[in-house]
Amino acid sequence: MTDLQPRLPPELERQIFAMAAALYPSITVPLLLVARRVLIWIEPTLYASPILEEKSHLDAFLRIVARNPEMARGTVRQVILPCTPGTTAAQDALRTALSACKRLDRLAVGSCIWSAALLADLSAAGIRLTRFAGHVTGHVTGHGTAGAAPFSSLRLLFGAVTHLEVFDELRDATPLLTALPCLTHIAISMPSIDGQRAVNDIMRSLPHLQVFCIVWSINRWSTRRKSTSQFVFTDARVVMCLYEEWFDAIVDGPSYWELAEGHVAKKVRREIPDDESWASVE
Repeated sequence: MTDLQPRLPPELERQIFAMAAALYPSITVPLLLVARRVLIWIEPTLYASPILEEKSHLDAFLRIVARNPEMARGTVRQVILPCTPGTTAAQDALRTALSACKRLDRLAVGSCIWSAALLADLSAAGIRLTRFAGHVTGHVTGHGTAGAAPFSSLRLLFGAVTHLEVFDELRDATPLLTALPCLTHIAISMPSIDGQRAVNDIMRSLPHLQVFCIVWSINRWSTRRKSTSQFVFTDARVVMCLYEEWFDAIVDGPSYWELAEGHVAKKVRREIPDDESWASVE
């Protein structure tokens, strides 16, 4: 008879399976079938960074939170949510599920339709993000407005945020951006010359900021670069660069953040002039 008992210390065996799942994601599901102990070790990795792009993905996420709330509470760290769920009930269910993920610290929300309610719920649940991409304002003011999460709630939710890409007009988001104590990286889209003035104005209020990225779609960069030759920025930390995915601001790995940091470093070393805003695409 085949001996199926483990031959390695449990701690070492767990590290081996965890490393295999991390290095070779395609074998994660087969690994779940090896033994129940491996299922317990590895299954949480499937839900650590969900992309809720399809209804099936959303349904699976809601099921796992309902079935194993303890795992969701301690495992889910990053969520990418491209669209608004179709029904009010689905929106409510997802807000409740995300609010239960107490270790959530990175979030990208593509839709502006319900992001205000979501952000308010997360703040009330005690979630504290470190990276966010999405809409932060329906014209944010010191008191908040209808269609925007209360300003005080956003300050709590984003109090530890270091990397933030806002999908709103810069002037509307400025009161929030200048109020966040840990913010070191900001990204926006800027289609107009009026936006140039707003960037130059806000930089004087952000002395601790490391980089201010103005991001453009990689699919349109050649035409965009020509059209932005008129922009002149007075701060060496301002960098124009490209993104590949709309949620690049929150993910690990090479992204426009690293590209921008390298570009600013070249300015510090006097390898390029301070007014060279476009980061290399090499």
